[in-house]
Formats: sequence, C-alpha cells, structure tokens
Amino acid sequence: MKRILIIGGTGMLKNTSTHFISKDDDVTIIARNKKKLDYFANQFPNNRHLHLISQDYFDTANFISSLEENIKTYGNFDLVMMWMHSGSENSLLRLIELTKNAVHYHIKGSSYYNPEKNNSPDVYVNNYHEIFLGFKVENEKSRWLTNEEISCGVIEAVEKENKRTVIGQIEPWEIHP
Repeated sequence: MKRILIIGGTGMLKNTSTHFISKDDDVTIIARNKKKLDYFANQFPNNRHLHLISQDYFDTANFISSLEENIKTYGNFDLVMMWMHSGSENSLLRLIELTKNAVHYHIKGSSYYNPEKNNSPDVYVNNYHEIFLGFKVENEKSRWLTNEEISCGVIEAVEKENKRTVIGQIEPWEIHP
C-alpha cells in the first residue's frame, strides 16, 4: 500500500483521487473547498485509509502544519501529486522539503510552458516529475483539456513514471485557447 498525497484533488483531479482511493492506497487529499472534500467522505464513508484536509496552500504556515500532523499520525508519503497555482511557491518548496523522500508529480498549467516566461520555481530534488497541461485541437479550433483527459493523463504519467509529460499539446503556443 502506497501513502499518497494529492493537493488539489477535488476539482480537475477528482478522478485521479478516486482512482488511487479505489486501488486501496492510503490517500490524503488536501483541498481549499470543504464541500468538494465532502464528496469523498460520502463516496468512501468507511475507508480508514482516506484522509481529507481542508486547507488553503496559500496559507503556508497552516498548510505545512496540517501536513506535518498528517505525517506524524500516518507516516511519510511515497507519492505526492501537486496542483498548486502560481503565487504558492513558498508552500510548494516547503512541501517538497517536507516530503523530500517521496516521488513528486508537479502538475502545471500550460502557462508554465510559455516560452516567453520562466515562472516555475527552481526545484532541486531527484524524484521530481513535471506534468504540463496543454490543449487539444479539434476541427481547426483549440480547446482546453477536460477534467477526464487531465485525470487520465496524470494517472498514466504516474503509472509510467515519466519524468516529463505533456497532456494534450503545448505547441505551437500561438494557437492555445
């Protein structure tokens, strides 16, 4: 049984969270929206390997404190999946330091891949993987990925242990939605 942490696992990663819960892994989900966390409590009411934390990762001190308490109670994480918006770099770097022995999958929006920007924090850890969320082109029009496409891509990247994954496409950048 793996100990898995999913940050932002109630929105577009909801199916990713459900996948790992259904595999009987020990899953901790951190989300800012308690009502969305309640979905998992209702879907898996007797799962003693599911831990739900309502916490805003922009509040670094309380975010890290919640994680430290979870680790103290249940043990270290083997796998961490992070969907954290820009502006939370301090929490991201503290999280990675706290879970430095885990395998990390950092899910990034397409703006991280924008060749004109360098808005990704420097992360120095051996077990760090990047997943970039791109877009799809259909009928000569571009569109953002669906939650289902994102979850399937994240699950595949984790199962294949890819160091760098692009879900959908990122290039040519000029045609992104």
